[in-house]
Order: sequence, then structure tokens, then C-alpha cells
Amino acid sequence: MTLRSSFFLALALAASTTLACSSDGSNDGAGAASGGDACSQAEQRFADCKPGSVLELNGGCTGGNLQRAECINAASCAEVDQCILQSGTGGAGGTPGTGGLPGSGGLPGIGGTPGTGGGSAGSAGSAGTPGTGGTTSGCADISGTYVMTGTCAVAQCVVTQSGCTANFNCNNGAASYTGAVGGNSVTFAGLTGTCQGILSGDTLAGTCTDPLTAATCQYSGKR
Repeated sequence: MTLRSSFFLALALAASTTLACSSDGSNDGAGAASGGDACSQAEQRFADCKPGSVLELNGGCTGGNLQRAECINAASCAEVDQCILQSGTGGAGGTPGTGGLPGSGGLPGIGGTPGTGGGSAGSAGSAGTPGTGGTTSGCADISGTYVMTGTCAVAQCVVTQSGCTANFNCNNGAASYTGAVGGNSVTFAGLTGTCQGILSGDTLAGTCTDPLTAATCQYSGKR
């Protein structure tokens, strides 16, 4: 089966694209023209519905070609594209979950893209396998007392940790934050800002963003 001219490009970009039929609607749902076998009638009807486009059902009027021809002959002009795209393959499995937080199943795969075979549309792929490193053992131990430098106006922070949850008490209680640890990364937030950082050895460094002004500062702490 061969498609030529501008219809081939439109078909590749969007399977659901609908092209206009005759201005007075005379071809919509009119069925095949009389005479000729089913495939010849379908090719003629396709040309009538889509001037300037050509459909060729090569390889004999049997199997998938015959099914498409019968569909086109019975469809309205607005529906003939769907007769060409009436098959597909199954979607791929979901992406596995990752990260230090508790792992979860991957998202289900999306349905298969339309193909040119004679079957029905493919079903969605199965869910991906759970991510590795999802238990609390995958969290770095960031607890300790950090002497801070940088532009965030914080001199000291005491970090306590339970599992993958960390609590920050900074400047003797003047600012406090709660966050989550994943691998060597941590995100934490409080009334004075939302922060993120990475632990490298005994140094925790990153940035914080003011929730009111959106201004960003940098910090680095050594425990």
C-alpha cells in the first residue's frame, strides 16, 4: 500500500489529522462508487474525498488491503483516514523508578503507535519494575553540626536525621527546615526558604530560594 503527495506527510505527523471532504458534503458517508472490485472502489473514493492525494492498495485485494478497502467504502470522508490507521503495536514497558526515596513501580507504557498491519490497536505496555535503592539504606547520613559560609546569612545548622527525613535547626533556632534525603542529595524547606544541596564527604553545599522575593543565595557547610 503506497500513499503519495501531501497526505503522506500529514499521516506521519498526526494519525488523527482529518482533511476536508467535498464542500457540499456529498461524499460524506456515501460509500463506494459502483463498479470495479472493493480495492479499486476504495482508491477512487479516497481520491474523491481527498483531492490531490492518491491511495494505492498494492499486493492484491485480500487480507489487510481488503479490510481497509471495505472500511473506506463504508466510511464518510472524515473517517477514511482511520481506515488506513486501523492497526498498531503494543506500547513499551514503563521506565523503572529510581532514586534514594522509597522505590515505586514505573509508569505504564503508552499505547502503541498506529501501524500498517491488519490487527487492532495495541494495548498499553506493562508497568516498569520498581526502582533500586528505594529503602532507607539508600540515604546518605547527613546528620551533624555544620559551620556555614556563603550568602544565605546562616552561621550554623544542626542536622538530625531519621531514615530519609532530615531536620535542620539553624542559627540557634532562628530558622528551621524539614527535608528528604535521596542518595547524597537533600531538599529541605521552611518559612524562610526552599533549599537543595549535595553532600560530598563532610561538606554540604547548595542553594536556597526566598519564597517571597525568589532571590537565590548559596551556602556551604562543614561538619
